[in-house]
Amino acid sequence: GVMVNTVARARRVFHQVREALGEAAHVLLVTGRIRPYDRDRLLESWLPHIRADLDRSPPPDGKPIVVVSTQTLEAGADVD
Repeated sequence: GVMVNTVARARRVFHQVREALGEAAHVLLVTGRIRPYDRDRLLESWLPHIRADLDRSPPPDGKPIVVVSTQTLEAGADVD
């Protein structure tokens, strides 16, 4: 995971990581500016794979997951 202070920096880092890793990993962007609908869909899909839980499930394709976020993820999120 990568946590940064601003939305602009999160977007830059997200694009850099995605470009560097290509199809080798899933790269997610989570910021406070995501519409609630989009955030809910994103977390619905990915939370089972990133939550801080011994029973979390790996992604179906086995690729690593990189989450780039602002502090919005810190507030109330229990992810690993």
